[in-house]
Amino acid sequence: MKKNNSSLKFSQGQHRFSDKDKTVPISVNLPVTDKCNYRCRFCFAKDCFGDDTRILEIPSILADAGTKKISFEGGEPFLYPKLNDLLKISKKNGLVTSVISNGSLITKDIISETANHLDWLTLSIDSTHEEIEYQLGRGFGNHVDHIKKVAEWANKLDIKLKLNTVVTKLNLDEDLSKLYSSLRPKRVKLFQVLPIYGLNAAEIQDLLITRSKFEDFVARHLHLNKKDITVISETNQDMMGSYIMILRDGRLFNNHNRRYQYSKHTIFEDIGKALEEVEWDARKFEERGGLYEW
Repeated sequence: MKKNNSSLKFSQGQHRFSDKDKTVPISVNLPVTDKCNYRCRFCFAKDCFGDDTRILEIPSILADAGTKKISFEGGEPFLYPKLNDLLKISKKNGLVTSVISNGSLITKDIISETANHLDWLTLSIDSTHEEIEYQLGRGFGNHVDHIKKVAEWANKLDIKLKLNTVVTKLNLDEDLSKLYSSLRPKRVKLFQVLPIYGLNAAEIQDLLITRSKFEDFVARHLHLNKKDITVISETNQDMMGSYIMILRDGRLFNNHNRRYQYSKHTIFEDIGKALEEVEWDARKFEERGGLYEW
């Protein structure tokens, strides 16, 4: 298959863009399915999947273009039958692999089967209280306990662990420091709950918090940086334009002004043109902690 590099310059440190000089993101998120066994109220992973006929070609195209890390997400990625194939192909092409999961479907056998081709496992956990997780739609009353088991399995297999927490009005006053420490992640990422117009904005008005309140929550957990747990945070503004995501059909998309923006071209046609059609901000990507030791 002919690989199209167009006139791109691939560099993780470059932030200036011109018509003749574009930068391919070194880290890309690929939603593999919209299916999920949870019903998280704040979820905006909808309407972003497309046909998957050529999905197994995506890792090699990205690797050839200069991408270094690929994160598979959903929905719940462990519901997608081609996930293991994608992980294996990604590793074969030299990519750092990551799966972002609610963790509920992961068993000891499943995580053992993926250990050889999975570098990072990101698990979602928002509270120390099962009842709050249940109210958020995160599971059915046993989410916290199960995440503890999965984290233990991942650590024993030397899979690097990351935790994602969405901060809302329901968990705003909590201190998750002890829980985080017990799970032994490498990284913890804290998100200000994000409304996306047309997807979740109307349903989460009662969960929204101010930036100031979010920053108070973040400050409560920054001491973990002294305990070999890197804590990073993303406000709504940080998230906009700082991610590049790719549809299963090869189109790029991102969150632009709280709406999804899609490329017309696919990476199968011309990855350079596809990138030009979405407004990815490399500076914001780096400032929000997108570059770290993988």
